[in-house]
Amino acid sequence: MIVTNQKVRFPDAAILAEARKALEEMTLIDGFLFENVFLRDEDAKLASGILLSRILGKKIVVRSVNDEKNIYGIGPGNHGIRMDAFVQAVDARLLRSGESYSLLPDFVSIFITSYDPFGSGDMIYEARNRLISHPDLDYEDGVRHIYLYCDGRINQGYPEEDGKRIQELLDYICYGNYHQTSLNSDIAQLDKIVRRIKQQDEVNLGYMKWYEEQYYLKQKAIKEGHELGLRQGLEQGLEQGLEQGREEQALKDARAYIQDIRENYHGTDETILKSLVAKYGFAPETAKRLIAESGAFPV
Repeated sequence: MIVTNQKVRFPDAAILAEARKALEEMTLIDGFLFENVFLRDEDAKLASGILLSRILGKKIVVRSVNDEKNIYGIGPGNHGIRMDAFVQAVDARLLRSGESYSLLPDFVSIFITSYDPFGSGDMIYEARNRLISHPDLDYEDGVRHIYLYCDGRINQGYPEEDGKRIQELLDYICYGNYHQTSLNSDIAQLDKIVRRIKQQDEVNLGYMKWYEEQYYLKQKAIKEGHELGLRQGLEQGLEQGLEQGREEQALKDARAYIQDIRENYHGTDETILKSLVAKYGFAPETAKRLIAESGAFPV
């Protein structure tokens, strides 16, 4: 139910059915579902631990989850999620006075997208900071940015086992696909969380409300676009009609002008041709045709 301008609008059954189906088919790449998984502390710690362990290739135990971010691609159907992970402790402010920066644990920012962020077709893109002024010197500040493209191919030269492990995870995140085996019991755990979240009343109600609002906003936009198109069409039609009327009047005036010159001034066809081009702006071929229609100047 939505209240607008003091009026109560009850949700349409067909719209709610569409929303339920959309939520049922939704995968973790969708920001709404991802956000709801990470709203609950225990679910968030378990889910993020599974994701990080698969992507980083080592067992990660998550002690706390502070926030999650959603990213959106350009155009419909482009989605993405982002995780910023502090593996151990991360901020330089956490170092005690006198401690070396080499003791800083890693910070990893992970983007998972349904579109190719760099256009090379690969599954994994990784970026690290470097010294621009001295590119030949090693520089390791513990910061990594990893971009994972769901439909990308395993990078050439990337360890096959590691690549397949990440590929299985991406296939589940983007499409909800996985085959339950002893090797992917972690994904089965993740899927169990996702299914339970989808069944929760507050999640269903929240999505139904959002879906209905988006539906009516879309219908309103379509209506306004249709009305705008009609107005533009009428204006364009009016302008075309006026232009056609002006052309027809110019032809009518030109024919009368030819007749007048012939009868009263005995003008030659060559003189009339030049006058039509100068007076009415006709192309020479149009002027010749008008003269020919009056009985002279063969075309």
